[in-house]
Amino acid sequence: MELAVKARSLARALAWGFAEPAPIVAWVDELIVAQDRPDWFLLDASLAERRVPELVSALESFADRTGSPPPQLVAHALLGHLHQWLLRHPEDGRRIARLLHHMVVESDLPARGAEGDMYYFDDAYDLADSGVYGSVENVNDELKSFLEGFARTAR
Repeated sequence: MELAVKARSLARALAWGFAEPAPIVAWVDELIVAQDRPDWFLLDASLAERRVPELVSALESFADRTGSPPPQLVAHALLGHLHQWLLRHPEDGRRIARLLHHMVVESDLPARGAEGDMYYFDDAYDLADSGVYGSVENVNDELKSFLEGFARTAR
């Protein structure tokens, strides 16, 4: 995955509470060690450690500096990260569904035509909770399947 895409998607996942700082800082530290003259935004990210706003800002700045990645690729990578998060945190399905809804409202789409599926999950959780249709477990399974497609194809 292109560095700028990964940095921006990780920043977004972190900002929304769907990533932990420690593995991101470990990735940044690997980048620093591999470079003769590390980018100072990487140094900022490494030093931010658990200060999420500073880490998000440094990652966003690094992404801008390294090529301002296409929003569609960032959204695609973000959905791949969300798949991994949901596998570890199935209780966060509803929060992920709300983020997907927000992404559609902001026209922040991972692929053309994805908005219908992205809208669906927020409503599906409401219907399952109210007992009208389906179950939360079924919606979680559907959400995992939807996100898995993006996880498999994320660059």
